[in-house]
Parts: sequence; C-alpha cells; structure tokens
Amino acid sequence: MFWSMGKGFILGSIVWILSILGDHTISKKNTRILKDEDYQLYYLANKSLFINMLIVSPILYSFIDMYLIDHTISSFTIQPFSIAVILLVQNAGYYLVHKLFHMTRLYKFHRFHHKFDKRLIPSLGNAVSVEEFVLAYMIPFIIGAYITNPSEISMIIPLFLVATLNMSIHCQELTNIKYPSFIVSPEEHFIHHKQRNKHFAAPLLNIDKILE
Repeated sequence: MFWSMGKGFILGSIVWILSILGDHTISKKNTRILKDEDYQLYYLANKSLFINMLIVSPILYSFIDMYLIDHTISSFTIQPFSIAVILLVQNAGYYLVHKLFHMTRLYKFHRFHHKFDKRLIPSLGNAVSVEEFVLAYMIPFIIGAYITNPSEISMIIPLFLVATLNMSIHCQELTNIKYPSFIVSPEEHFIHHKQRNKHFAAPLLNIDKILE
C-alpha cells in the first residue's frame, strides 16, 4: 500500500510542479495580477492544488494501483485500446458530472472553482473542492481502469494527458489559438467560466460539439 501511495505521490508531485511552473512562466503576468487583485484567493487556489495533488491523488492512485492495474504484465506495456477507453470514459464522466453540478444542488461542490472566473492560470485546472476532484476528476479514471484492467503505463499516460490538458485549457494566454472542433479549446473553457451555461466538456473531447 505504501509503495502504491508513494507512486501516486510522485505522479501528483509532477503535476503540482508543472502547474506551478506554468503559472510562473507562460502565465506569469496573469498570475501576478491574480495575486495583486486577491492574494487570499490565490492562496486558496494553491492550497486546493496542494491537497488534491499531494494528498487525495496518492490515496486514490494507490487504490487503482493495488486493485485495478494488471501487474502480471510489464508496467511499460503500452495498450492503445486501454488508453483510448480510459480517456473516453474520463471525458464522458467529467462531462456528465460537471453538467450535473451546474443543474442541481451539487453545484455547492463546484462553486469554489468558479471563484476564479475572471482570470485563468494553469494551476486552476486542479483548484477544485475535494468533493469535485473525487467525483468529476478521479472516479471516471477508476471506472475506466475497472473496465480495462490496464498496465501501469497505460494508466499513467491518460492521467498525465488529462492533467496537462486541464492546465492548458485554464491558460488564458492560449485562448487565441484555434483548435480542431472536436477538441476542447482554452477559449471555449474561458467562455464557460464567464457564462457558466455552455461548454461543459473538458479537457479533451468536445462532447458539447459532438452532441450538437
């Protein structure tokens, strides 16, 4: 169990470090403005990121590692089908839970994330309540892993892909880049933060567009 949690801690630490690096490089200006406008809010965002990446993630990853990853095969066996299924389940699961948050009283779990509607920086991609992180971010991964019983690398690849895309769609500096219509763009997610009644999909497949 401790080895599994250790691996989860390493993975969460990498995402945490990349988030902070993104804030202080490509989003340096907006990070400085956010800190100047409301340092308490910036502090809460960093606290949330720390808790989700370095406490909650290791616990949930240890469950996936111990019970759902197939350790009878090499950890480095890349399984394209498993990766695709996990990504599809994660994106569909996030879309359904996210939309449910906005349509029901469960919004109380999502309200914290929408405190950052005026200015987006990469770390805000994981600056959510613990309840939202578990329900919308991690449970779809757990379901995907249950369905596919993947190798370890086939679990890690979609985890990092989703984490990276989550950072990118919260990077305000990327909103001018045009994306293929089937992929969620930073511009569309920024609109979601402004209007809250459209563009519920994230961070990869543009399910809103696909369902139109």
